[in-house]
Amino acid sequence: MAQERATRTRRALVHAAAEEFDRRGYHGASLAAISQTVGMSLGALTFHFPTKDRLVEAIHALGLSMTQREMARVDEIPGCPMRRVRATLVAVTRLLQDEVVVRGAARLGVERPCPGYAWTATWVPKTGERLEQAHSAGCLRPEPAPEDVTALAVGLVAALASGLHSWAGAPNGAAQVILGWDLVVSALRSDGPADEPLRADELSCGPGCGRRSRGSAE
Repeated sequence: MAQERATRTRRALVHAAAEEFDRRGYHGASLAAISQTVGMSLGALTFHFPTKDRLVEAIHALGLSMTQREMARVDEIPGCPMRRVRATLVAVTRLLQDEVVVRGAARLGVERPCPGYAWTATWVPKTGERLEQAHSAGCLRPEPAPEDVTALAVGLVAALASGLHSWAGAPNGAAQVILGWDLVVSALRSDGPADEPLRADELSCGPGCGRRSRGSAE
C-alpha cells in the first residue's frame, strides 16, 4: 500500500513538473511552484526528487515511454511506408497537443538534454527510414531526396512544438500539421504505387491521447 501511494505521488509530481517546465522552461521552473501545484511541502517533494534535474530525467523517461508506445502501434500498420510516416506524424503531433509530459520532454530535449533520453530519437530515424523505403519503391518523385522530405516532416512537427503555448489544447493544432503534410505528399507523390487511406483506428494515437488529466499515462 505504501509503495502504491509513493508511486502515485511520484506520478503526480512528474506531471506537475512537466506543466511547470512546459509553461516556464527549465530555467523559469522552480521546485517551490511544483510543490504548490500538488499541495505538497518542498521537503516532501525533494524526498522523492532531490533536485530539479532528477525531475527532468523522470519527465524525459516518461515522455519517451509514452511516445515509444505509440510508435510500436505505428509499426504494426501494413502497406506502403508512407502510411506509417503519416501515422507517425499523427501520433507525435497529437501527443504534443494533448500530453503535457510529452510536451515537457520535447521542450527539455532542447533546453536541458539528458544523456540517453532524446525524444526525437523515438520517431525521427524511423521516419527517415520509411521515406527512404517509399522513395525506393517509387511512391515518391525522384526529387527532392528522402532526407530533405524527412527534414520537412520534422519541421512541421517543430512548428507545432514551437507554438505549444498558443496551440496546446486547441482542437486543430495537430490537424493543421497533418493537413500541411498531406499537401506536401500530394505534390511529391509519383505515379507509382499508391498507398491506401488510413483506417480510423490508424488515426488514433492510443488510449491516453486526447485526455489531459494527470492520470492519463503511467
